[in-house]
Amino acid sequence: MAMSAVGVAGTGRGPPRFPAGDSRVLVVDDEPEIVSELVEHLTDEGLKCAFAFNAREAMDLIVDSPDIGVVVTDIRMPGIDGLEMAKRLHAELEPERDVAVIVVTGHAGMKEAIEAIKVGAEDFLTKPVSPDHLLHAVRRAGELVHLRRLDREFKKHLAREVKAKTAESRALSEELAGKNRELIDRNEDLLAASCAKDEFLTMISHEFRTPLNAILGFAQVMEKRLTDGDESELRGFLSHIFSGGQRLHALLEAVLNFVDLNTGRAVLRHSPCRVPDLFDAVVASFESKLDAANQAIRVDKDVPTDEVTWDQRRMISVLGYLVDNGIKFSPPGDTLRLSARKVGDRMQVSVSDQGSGMSEEEIIIALQPLRQIDVGLARKAEGLGLGLSLARLYVELHGGNLDIESTPGEGTTVTMTLPVRDPNSETE
Repeated sequence: MAMSAVGVAGTGRGPPRFPAGDSRVLVVDDEPEIVSELVEHLTDEGLKCAFAFNAREAMDLIVDSPDIGVVVTDIRMPGIDGLEMAKRLHAELEPERDVAVIVVTGHAGMKEAIEAIKVGAEDFLTKPVSPDHLLHAVRRAGELVHLRRLDREFKKHLAREVKAKTAESRALSEELAGKNRELIDRNEDLLAASCAKDEFLTMISHEFRTPLNAILGFAQVMEKRLTDGDESELRGFLSHIFSGGQRLHALLEAVLNFVDLNTGRAVLRHSPCRVPDLFDAVVASFESKLDAANQAIRVDKDVPTDEVTWDQRRMISVLGYLVDNGIKFSPPGDTLRLSARKVGDRMQVSVSDQGSGMSEEEIIIALQPLRQIDVGLARKAEGLGLGLSLARLYVELHGGNLDIESTPGEGTTVTMTLPVRDPNSETE
């Protein structure tokens, strides 16, 4: 691939994993052969690239090209090296500009690579660079840049909304002195919404980043120790990675389900099923988590075996949300209880625990989406505060209702009351 001192590579064969047109990748190295090889790997995967052969040209190109979001740079170059470039980019770029730097180093440069991470680089790769590791690091950096941009735009939009509403409130206050209390209440609602937004962003950032860090961190350690032959230690790392992946998947699934329910896109797929089979599926899915928490589940012997027509997958998810809450808020040695009874043409299904329980005020908070009773990052129970609200929304979508009985220090019972069959739903 023939290259000039500063250049642009094409789009290649496939679509990029982070949004098209959002970030271009800049490859910086004083060796043209290495630049050519790295650019070829990335463009073959559908990523748009630019390149430069020294840090000064690279920094000029970044300033002149707002679409550059990811920089892959060698750490040792004549003149300004990659470490110094990472420092300058971190210190000198405007607050409105997001650039993720990935440094490339040989084994002898690990100290410099770690120093680059400290001054603002997002990641580092060791030579010879594996195409898979390069692609993974670039995609992850591009997604990070994209998320930062979305977060900044969201904050700008919220600031504009608050400013507009505040101006509107002032104008109305001047015209309608008698409605002063109403205007104050509206401003307080806006402030509460802003605080809730900040609380949510802090919580979701923590909840998503923690399992991802575990996955990536242990994967990197495993890679470096694969030649050591310590299989027992590697199996432990694999367990951590799998646990982190399961937690992240559950968080994403809950958020996507919540979006579908609130946008009207959630559709039920009814089919004949029986409550004991739903209980069996839930118990099986929580065996490892119950063992880790030193807890158990007891299913009542008199659970009705009548056929019901529900969305089985959704109802298993609902029971899973309730069982997961019971595990998180119950002490070791506790036994959760699953029970059911038929009342006329409706079925009542309950999940009970002997955990910390809630007051009436706390129940109201717990049922609100994205709210938790304990909101600090040091809280005992992980999660986004979506379990109970998702359970209630899916139960109501089935034509039923969800009730909570709870006493602080004595435990909680959540009861779902659903019609045995829904004549308005299509049966598969």
